Amino acid sequence: SPLMELCSKSCYSSNPVIAAKAVQVMTRIVCYCCLQLLPLSCSLYFSPQVVGTVESLFLLVTCDPEKEHAYELKVCLHCAVSLCQVHRDLCPRFVDLIGTRLMGTSGSCSVQLCEALGAIGGLQAGALLSLLPDILDKLRELKRVQEPTPEQVHTKVMLCTLVFQTMAGYDWSIEAKRAVEGVIDKTYLWANYRIARSAARYGHHSIAASILSQLREQVSSEHFHFWLVSLEELSRGEAELLDFSKQPSLVQRLSQAVAHYSKAVAALKAASTPLQSLQFQSEYTRLRAEFLQCLAQLVHTCHSLCTAPPPAVASAIAETTRDNLQRYGHITNQLRKCVKEFRSCGELYWKLYQSAFDADPASLANIQILQQMCVLMAHSVERIAQANYQDEVSLEFSYQQPNLETQHLIRCCQEANSVVQQLTRNEDPKTITHQHIDCLMRQVEILAECSLCLPRYFFQVLQSTSVKELQIFFFNFSDYIYLQLAISPQPRVVGESISVQSGSHLAVKVEGVIQHGKRPGLFRHVSGVVVTVSSQLQARSSHNNHDSKIGGDGGSVLTQTVAPHRDFFTAQFLLAFPTGGQYLLIVEASVVDEKSNVWRTGPRTSLTVKSHEEGGKTCLY
Repeated sequence: SPLMELCSKSCYSSNPVIAAKAVQVMTRIVCYCCLQLLPLSCSLYFSPQVVGTVESLFLLVTCDPEKEHAYELKVCLHCAVSLCQVHRDLCPRFVDLIGTRLMGTSGSCSVQLCEALGAIGGLQAGALLSLLPDILDKLRELKRVQEPTPEQVHTKVMLCTLVFQTMAGYDWSIEAKRAVEGVIDKTYLWANYRIARSAARYGHHSIAASILSQLREQVSSEHFHFWLVSLEELSRGEAELLDFSKQPSLVQRLSQAVAHYSKAVAALKAASTPLQSLQFQSEYTRLRAEFLQCLAQLVHTCHSLCTAPPPAVASAIAETTRDNLQRYGHITNQLRKCVKEFRSCGELYWKLYQSAFDADPASLANIQILQQMCVLMAHSVERIAQANYQDEVSLEFSYQQPNLETQHLIRCCQEANSVVQQLTRNEDPKTITHQHIDCLMRQVEILAECSLCLPRYFFQVLQSTSVKELQIFFFNFSDYIYLQLAISPQPRVVGESISVQSGSHLAVKVEGVIQHGKRPGLFRHVSGVVVTVSSQLQARSSHNNHDSKIGGDGGSVLTQTVAPHRDFFTAQFLLAFPTGGQYLLIVEASVVDEKSNVWRTGPRTSLTVKSHEEGGKTCLY
């Protein structure tokens, strides 16, 4: 096209501004074509022209250290990261290119180089491995600075993040560990917190726990103290799973981890405030503890094959129930109980996924993989403990362009899934042998020793969307007589009920406003709101308790999907109260994105309605 021809001529201009603009336009076109699978990407992307333009621009703006080209360098590095995102094979090439300028730069230029390396290093495991000696040398160089500038402090934090990305999945060398520890001893508290946060995000929980233990007593408020305590306990719990020196037994390591996670959940409750409820963090931590508890319970069940042999009546029970697996006694029912526990934990992870509307894609993938772990274990145990088990569709762990943290979890799931595939599928009759138990134990070890990488949404919210100011208005209709009740949005006295006459209808009007943060629609947009109003009869009145002709629970559920207009929405419902008694009225709002996915973000409001009999007194306000 004429535009591409113009960019091809301008990208090698001696003017850095013109060259940066041309490279930026060319990179955006090529990346868009690659993502949309358009033919343009085939002819341009794999040719050295596009990559060569980015490399030449980088050398142009960094060849003279006395001249600063901050804008041009930022554009060039952003183009390099974009190209690596659409084609991961370019990561080593750009890492080597950027690494050549890492040691000879300082100030804002060094910060930009480290940020670009961090963006590329988060795409692929081992992408920065060849650059590790230079990163450690840069850390030692900055360590010797007595009074570092804010840019140098930020550079040290980014360099530690690069080390964490590089060492993900590898054993720490003595040099790397000493370099990071030396930086921690001579860095500000806020910078140390950021280092600990990066360590937790990439699975280095022992380092994170040691840093957080020094920070929790040096904060300004009680809520910050408990927040740091929760992070420390969480990191110590994950570190216990990998510490074979203290607790060689798998059961003991799981028990210690669950104990630390329980302390983390309690600390998160203490750290929450009305403005910062920490609901996602609390639920994420609680579900991780529950999953580890399920693994521990499965280990105890596997041990029972040797410690609790089947009773003498096991054969008779198997013949009576026509279940051949009952011959093995206690372990059969316990394994089936474990299946239910894993499935229940997986369902809770799915509910957490639906509530995280503002989470970034990588955080959602993290939750989804943890949910798949529960499903994987449920399938594996059910394959052994159910006589009529049928092979289901194999679990899919391939996510579009997974990042470094996601790749680590996926590898663990694939390894655990490959273990159970080794078992014989068609066994007649079904048996529970030590080979089956060893496979389950091996799966538990793989998933327990898979270091958890905390998602970004656990620490940082890039998109903020909430439904606020949920107003509820009520109107009573009885015998075609219009009566307006002055109840808006709650009863006058907190805790009192709304009174209606039995056999009448209550018109409920729900209004709300969608509030956005600084970057609305960064990951997904709000295209609709699902408002659900449900009424449930809690207790019948004394006048009709003896009436056996009245059936049903007297409840109803009404749902309406509305499209917000300038972030304002309204919905109306008509509820019937056929019998006298006390009803629980629940109003809940859910968000619908542009792909028609429903996210259970809330809010959720409950009210009490009393339906009086015709002979009783009806209180109208």
